[in-house]
Amino acid sequence: MIKSKTLSKVLAMVLCVMMLISVIPMSVFASIENYNKDYQSETHTVFKHTEQTLAPGVTNYTNYAYANDGKQMVYYVTTADLTRDDVVAQVAYKDMQNDVYGMDKLSNMVACANEKYSDPTNPEFISEYYTVVSACNGDGYNMTTGEPSGVFIMGGNVKKDWNKSSNPVFLAILNDGKAVIDNTQEAWDACKEAGIQEAIDVFGSTLVWDGKDVTANASGSYNTDRHSRTMVGITADGKLVICVLDGRQEPFSCGGTMHELAQIMLEAGCWRAFNLDGGGSTTFMAKNEGSNECTIQNRPSDGSERSISNGIIIASTAVPSNVFDHVSMVAEDEYLTVGSSTNVTVTGVSPAGTAAEIPAGVTYEVVNGTYADGILTASAVGDVVLTAKFNGNSVGSVTVHCVVPEAVRFAADTITVPYGKTATLEMIATYGLNEVVTNASNFAFTLENEAAGTISGLSFTACEEAAGVTGTTITAQFAGSEL
Repeated sequence: MIKSKTLSKVLAMVLCVMMLISVIPMSVFASIENYNKDYQSETHTVFKHTEQTLAPGVTNYTNYAYANDGKQMVYYVTTADLTRDDVVAQVAYKDMQNDVYGMDKLSNMVACANEKYSDPTNPEFISEYYTVVSACNGDGYNMTTGEPSGVFIMGGNVKKDWNKSSNPVFLAILNDGKAVIDNTQEAWDACKEAGIQEAIDVFGSTLVWDGKDVTANASGSYNTDRHSRTMVGITADGKLVICVLDGRQEPFSCGGTMHELAQIMLEAGCWRAFNLDGGGSTTFMAKNEGSNECTIQNRPSDGSERSISNGIIIASTAVPSNVFDHVSMVAEDEYLTVGSSTNVTVTGVSPAGTAAEIPAGVTYEVVNGTYADGILTASAVGDVVLTAKFNGNSVGSVTVHCVVPEAVRFAADTITVPYGKTATLEMIATYGLNEVVTNASNFAFTLENEAAGTISGLSFTACEEAAGVTGTTITAQFAGSEL
């Protein structure tokens, strides 16, 4: 928008919108309709599911969902197969040691772990290939000293023993890599006999116990209000699950209640699951496919990463590989109109989840669109599917949705344009809670007073001052009939 200091020599316009909208039902998106047939959530409906392999035995997915009241939820889930010798679960702490209480950012803890456990000269050396592939914040803590609220064992060093009366639920990683979540003295004694390598307290409420949602009687604002949340669980076959739900950031993500968290963890296949510390502490990190760096994936509700007491990290010791296995494709935008485009980042991935060069023989096919030079353009309403193929086999795909928006508006109610100058008509289109990428061909503009200027695409050029026009109304019609 262009504004002039000389108001007497500008043309003011009042903008309004007239729309012809036809809405396409969500059932057109078959890939979403078929998502997660094994579990039907009581609290939310997933409308976007993306998954990737972080390392052998470690998978990650991000879900966008509508809660029952229509608000959007965004959550991140990593599942680690601890039966594998090359998958490691540990407690994270400042400087990766628990001799002295303190606080630090999770990203610093991850960097320290990568350096410490891959160094052959370090007494706690694990493997030259040690790499953290996912992490989250952990137990509640004293925000002055950094002392965790409950049991705290790191690298076999018992800083705080388990106390059933004060903090009944614990997460323990045994010497053989097995994860245990329990609340009985018998279970704790059995863990000690087997050898506990890592342990922290479970700060919050019980979510899932023996495959059942146990939040029905949860009361009080902490349990029933929505907030940013962090969770941990184990599956029936012993896999470790960490999960973060973004919150306090509507409309991006509203957060969750304990009941909604339980449903998320059941959806992830958890047999037992518990709430950890949340709010501004909630942080989730992962190493994306084709990348060698573990980065923050969620949106911390403080606006930036908070220093915390402790966390949970999942690392891989798999031998790196640069052999091509598949491609990871990420579209910059999720929703488009016909004729609109989005950038697609394509990355080669090895069997170990690390970067690999994409072979020259990889080709790309598109349904309902075109693709060239990293640009995917929608050509018909419905799913626009870009698939990479190598030697006749699919090696990766990405899906975006071409829709007729549910609502269209101008970005501003009024704009002021100097005589003879040009301004862009900025349009905002939405589908549900999602912003939709549009293009000039989607709109037909009408000037109430044609002498006020001309419109070409999304550009308005004001008349000259001599025309004697001081303002007009522009009407924008979405060309729904063309879609």
